[in-house]
Amino acid sequence: MAKILVVDDSSTVREVARMALEAAGHEVMTEGNAILLAIHLYRENLDLVLLDVSMPLVTGDSSLKGLRPEDLAKTIVLLHSSKGGDELQLLANKCGARGYILKTRDPGELVRQVEVWLAKGKSGPPK
Repeated sequence: MAKILVVDDSSTVREVARMALEAAGHEVMTEGNAILLAIHLYRENLDLVLLDVSMPLVTGDSSLKGLRPEDLAKTIVLLHSSKGGDELQLLANKCGARGYILKTRDPGELVRQVEVWLAKGKSGPPK
């Protein structure tokens, strides 16, 4: 079981992800504002964060830019968006995220992708 934070301005996305990941046995917290990401990273012992890119006020990738690499070292932070994979990989590289997961309408696919990342651990992207 992993402790996962889903950060997305869409309550529907947060709820669908929460329900799917909890059904797979994970502990899931949700947040609607990327500004509060740093607080969660410092207060919680998170294994993985799914971070929406396109959010009002502060975008997901921008919320990571002010964090130190050591702040991100203990948690797998993944951008979560429907943008193209090449664009997301570029954003991930620039902001310090470990990688990305494309948004999908299939909750089972989201769980599968999250579990691939969790199985790989904090060393890098899955092969």
